[in-house]
Amino acid sequence: MNQPIEAFCRLGLVHFMAFPELAGGGGPWEETVRRIALDPFFTAIEITHVEDPEVRERVRDLIRLARLSVGYGAHPAILGRKLNINALNEAERGAACAELKKHLDEAFFMGAETFVILSGKDPGEPDREKAVAAS
Repeated sequence: MNQPIEAFCRLGLVHFMAFPELAGGGGPWEETVRRIALDPFFTAIEITHVEDPEVRERVRDLIRLARLSVGYGAHPAILGRKLNINALNEAERGAACAELKKHLDEAFFMGAETFVILSGKDPGEPDREKAVAAS
């Protein structure tokens, strides 16, 4: 291989895993994103929900300025709020989907190229096919 690794992939960081103090959407977003943006090793970042709209906009601008590729992970909200997009209960499934639509809008606002979600808890063999069909 005679080319740098950047010719084949983008090296990134799952921001909210590297900085767990960001759980829940609060925390030192700008400072931690700036650290990644200034590190020439990274060309990509996976973010999650930023609670404060003004901070969200500044973080988006920082990411754009650094020309980082963006992924959006909705799994902190899914796990933290116990959302289940394949719930057999229609109201529970609808509420989960409605919440994730908000996150999808935020991902679009942030310029995300990817949107990561998780299915709900495995309901077990008897209901597995129904749950897959429901999602």
